[in-house]
Amino acid sequence: MQSSFQNEDVAIVHVPMNDMPSVQLGDSSGVQQTDQLTIIGFPGNGDVSSLPTDLLTASVNQIEVSSIKTTNSGAPVIQVGGNVEHGDSGGPALDSTGQIVGIVSFGLSSNGTTGGTSFLQASNSARQLVQSLSLNTSPGPFQQAWSQAVNNYASTAPGHWHKAAQEFAQLAAKYPLFKGVQPYLTYAQTQAKTEKVPATTTTHPTTNSSSITAYIWTIVGIVLLAALLVLLFGAYRWSRRRQKQRQQTAAGYTAAPPNGLSNGYNAAFTPAPARPPFGAPQSQPPSTVQGWSAPGTPAPDPMLQNALTAFGAPATMQSAPLSIVSGTLLPWPCGHLNRPNARYCSTCGEPAPEPPTARKFEQ
Repeated sequence: MQSSFQNEDVAIVHVPMNDMPSVQLGDSSGVQQTDQLTIIGFPGNGDVSSLPTDLLTASVNQIEVSSIKTTNSGAPVIQVGGNVEHGDSGGPALDSTGQIVGIVSFGLSSNGTTGGTSFLQASNSARQLVQSLSLNTSPGPFQQAWSQAVNNYASTAPGHWHKAAQEFAQLAAKYPLFKGVQPYLTYAQTQAKTEKVPATTTTHPTTNSSSITAYIWTIVGIVLLAALLVLLFGAYRWSRRRQKQRQQTAAGYTAAPPNGLSNGYNAAFTPAPARPPFGAPQSQPPSTVQGWSAPGTPAPDPMLQNALTAFGAPATMQSAPLSIVSGTLLPWPCGHLNRPNARYCSTCGEPAPEPPTARKFEQ
């Protein structure tokens, strides 16, 4: 929407009505007695000349809420007291946040005098009308930029004058017909000349505590998982080793001591000789079989024969031509060769036989 006007001295001016300064419509249900409101109007009593600057300059007055009333038609109205003048009708009444909560509507006087009690139409009545017409009351680009500049203008933060001066300068350049920017721009620029701008500090991104916690828990989980895998692998190897030992034992093998390796796990397995039944005839080496002598077999040793007789060896063994290297091994009744001073047979584990002299001595 655009508006234009023309007279003899003024050229045609097109004003975009969809990007004008605006004030937001507030909620009048929060207005209470003794609240201070501000009205903006153009009373005729305030015109002292016909100059455009006087005619277009608004009057601002403070009023106080006296009461909340309701008309016969059920419309809520706000009764106020204060300097409400002729010509203020239709002007907005603003609350402390700068939003419209009422519209100057009418006044009642007694005895024909001017002034008296004034009333505002509540903004909620106007809200219903706006909604029924589907009007868009959202702030336009100008109003958004203007609000930002005014907020920085009124701020007390370090460097706010520099920000306000820069934003008002941008508004003045983009909206040259809006002369209301100039007073604010001039004052902001004056204050910015003596304002100390804080030094710019480089902020380094900080690591979020939740991210650190999640990272720590991830590391802990990985360590626990690795430890569990190591334990499972060790248990698997131990189980396999035990199973192999049981299988070899069941097959008639006996484990020999470790073979001296550093890890202590490499054991040699040798077949255990089967023990002959008790009383069964014992096999003899070919060199000791009766009636047969291997080539180069030496003659029987008389001392050996006496020892065999003393230990009670069988007659077949006593009469056999035996050959024992250096005389360190003797045949026992079990049929195996052992040292004379051995207590048990190194092959079958039988106890050493007692000599006849010992048995006679015991008797």
